Amino acid sequence: MLQLKTFGGLWLTGDDGRLAGQEGLRRQLLLLALVAEAGERGISRDRAIAFFWPEGDEEKGRRSLNQLRYTLRRQLGVDPLVGTRTLRADPAHLGSDVAEFAAAIDAGNADRAAALHAGHFLEGIFAEGSAELDALIEERRTSLKRALEAVLVVAARAAAARGDHLAAIGYRQRLVKLDPLSTRYAIGLMTALAELDDGSGALVVAATHEAAVRRELETAPDASVAALVAEIRGGTRTPRPAAPLPDSAPRAAHWRSDLPTPAVISVLGASLNPPLRRGYRGWYIGLGAGLVIVLGLLVSFHRPAPHLDLDQVLVVPLENRTGDSTLSSVGAMAADWITQGIVDEGVAPTVSPLSALAAVRGADSARQGNPRADRLRTLAEESGAGLVVTGAYDRVGDSLTFEVRLNDPLTGRVVAALPATRSGLTDPSAALMELRQRVVGALRVHQNPVATDPTGQRASHPPIPAAYRAFLAAQAVNAEYHYEEANQLYRQAYELDTTFLTPIPWIASNYLIMGDFVRADSVLQAMQPRESRMQAADRLSLEKTRNELSGDRMAALHTSEALRRIMPGAEADVFLGMDLLRVNRVREALPVLRGVNPNRGWIKSWNGYWNLLSAAYHMNGDYHAALEVARQGRRQVPTLSDALANEVAQRVALGQITEANREVAQWLSGSRTLDRGVRAALGRTGLEMRAHGHPDEGRLFAVEALGTLRALGHPDSNAADRLLLLALLCQAERWPEAESLARAVDLANPTDPDGQGYLGISAARLGDTLTAHAAERALDTRPYPYSEGRPLMWQARIAAVQHDPERAMALIQAALRAGYGDFLVLHRIQEFESLQKYPPFVALLKPAG
Repeated sequence: MLQLKTFGGLWLTGDDGRLAGQEGLRRQLLLLALVAEAGERGISRDRAIAFFWPEGDEEKGRRSLNQLRYTLRRQLGVDPLVGTRTLRADPAHLGSDVAEFAAAIDAGNADRAAALHAGHFLEGIFAEGSAELDALIEERRTSLKRALEAVLVVAARAAAARGDHLAAIGYRQRLVKLDPLSTRYAIGLMTALAELDDGSGALVVAATHEAAVRRELETAPDASVAALVAEIRGGTRTPRPAAPLPDSAPRAAHWRSDLPTPAVISVLGASLNPPLRRGYRGWYIGLGAGLVIVLGLLVSFHRPAPHLDLDQVLVVPLENRTGDSTLSSVGAMAADWITQGIVDEGVAPTVSPLSALAAVRGADSARQGNPRADRLRTLAEESGAGLVVTGAYDRVGDSLTFEVRLNDPLTGRVVAALPATRSGLTDPSAALMELRQRVVGALRVHQNPVATDPTGQRASHPPIPAAYRAFLAAQAVNAEYHYEEANQLYRQAYELDTTFLTPIPWIASNYLIMGDFVRADSVLQAMQPRESRMQAADRLSLEKTRNELSGDRMAALHTSEALRRIMPGAEADVFLGMDLLRVNRVREALPVLRGVNPNRGWIKSWNGYWNLLSAAYHMNGDYHAALEVARQGRRQVPTLSDALANEVAQRVALGQITEANREVAQWLSGSRTLDRGVRAALGRTGLEMRAHGHPDEGRLFAVEALGTLRALGHPDSNAADRLLLLALLCQAERWPEAESLARAVDLANPTDPDGQGYLGISAARLGDTLTAHAAERALDTRPYPYSEGRPLMWQARIAAVQHDPERAMALIQAALRAGYGDFLVLHRIQEFESLQKYPPFVALLKPAG
């Protein structure tokens, strides 16, 4: 097997050492390195062509790529790559140190990760004639180094917390070696040494750091280093007594290294409302509405007290002091632009603009109740950020003047007051560009006072005010779930300023939510040539939508992990937990979701968090915990029917059939509409009864639900109602009616596999093997675009009805590989009742992670 070495250079090794004849494969090896670093998400063919042949036309680029791969296969004797549209490393033929590094970071194994990082990624390697590819290499080089730094910081803190101070010092020594110019790392190591009464060692670190700073930066080190030196020499620092080692060390923190380009608000907003038709459906029950009133913590679940991440930055919308309400959007635009700049430059983790606005609302509300409340501290408590950027703008003649400060919310101290910037009334772009650059520079200096200020500008300029006002209007409409109307406003924002690309990911995501996959795909395709010019946030947002559209669950998971790294907090944890559940990594998802603070950010106004957490407990078999969480969610927003199906499902799992029926009946008695939550409760409850050993009760519930549909006047009014009616007919075991309706559903929408799926099941139940086999052939041969493995899952369901468990399991596995990503649904699929005691099926449902 071939091994690719990417840290400290670039070369291939075989079983007998380094391979000969690699000198002529420079471009091929570079492609392998980039694909290996990309991991499961891979690199698209078009992106590879754009990197290696930026000046050629598309067809010529494809021929060149094919020739490059042919040369690689001929020289190596095997093909180390798989895929055509997306290139990935073939694990059967190619291993790499960067993939092992990613796994070590994933497992929180700082020692293994540090050992693999034998030098910088592709050190000394440059792409001839491709500035964009050189920029990508530098970006990934920096990202991998930061990933190692992050896991070393966590390991050092964990070691110190358990009293293993020698191990902590070892990790801090590695950090200093990684970045000898970092004041923070030098002081951390000096402090750790001094606390173990190794003052001489701390002074050696100080001297080495000073020499490096003077040599590389031609300046003196930060004054804080000198102050610590004086403290150590004066004997005023008290050594820390060594603590006894515990019997067992805690589990290492969970990190990843294969992080895509940084992302902020676009991914958060684009992911808020996943389409119920896709892999989320069944257990992920939409968004809540209105402000959550936090009633208290769950008795059964410990939540940590609010704390601040001293490295995280909150940028507050600038205060409008002009007295002109038409200029109000400028403050939010400035905060958004500055936030994206911080993320683009990789300076610090930030609070998303959505949660920034929520923090402002929370702080303002707190001050109404207590006018003497410290606004900065409240902003920090609401967001979890340890550094707050505030500012204001005013009108001076025909100009706007902007002032911004960096604040320490704990002490109230102004960390940095930036010089005022000025612009014209109609176009504040120049001032905002300068503000962004100055804030990024000030943050660099705050983190490392001897650092220079090499702030780049990836985007040419902020949007014109009219475009941003349209964007804000679209955001408001989007929050009310009016996606088509929101997309019209997003398009208006883009058309007013075609350099303003942030609305585009929102448009693509909204189409995905609405189930209009063709238009979502067309937006992604149209933006591909311009993707390299987008803000980092927008690029990752498009990547997330592309992952969802293709059904690539692991790539979506990696995107969420990247988001968590760049923007830690409730939003990132929720999306990471959700994606972990979708690939059955339940035991990883539970601590992530339990660690969410529901009192911060937009999570405060989102009932879906409780639905996710209860789903995780349900998947883990802890139904009592799932019920407690579900009840907490209903208490948050008692008028929201989305939470109904969630609580009822947990009661059914506990065998509380009477209580579950009563809950549904009480809700229906006061409802005259068939909203999303009621649909979910009617469609899911009977299946849960069957799955948990109550088939007769499940059948009776389905019969009564059919009556409810007719009473509400929704027997067959639209596609969603027809599918619900069809599902209930199958649960009630009314197979002739189900077969007839399935034919009508398939005729109405032949590009959706549900009609043929239900037809095959109904026919198989009725003993009509010819029709069942015809349905299977249609599911196997018809084009079902954007189906995410659903045709295969329908074939598995038909095979299960026909008592062919081996074939059913093979099809289930194939469906999961093709992107079907809802593990919780598997246990309650009616046709899989025959597999409940089949060992491979039982093993499949066992929670992983």
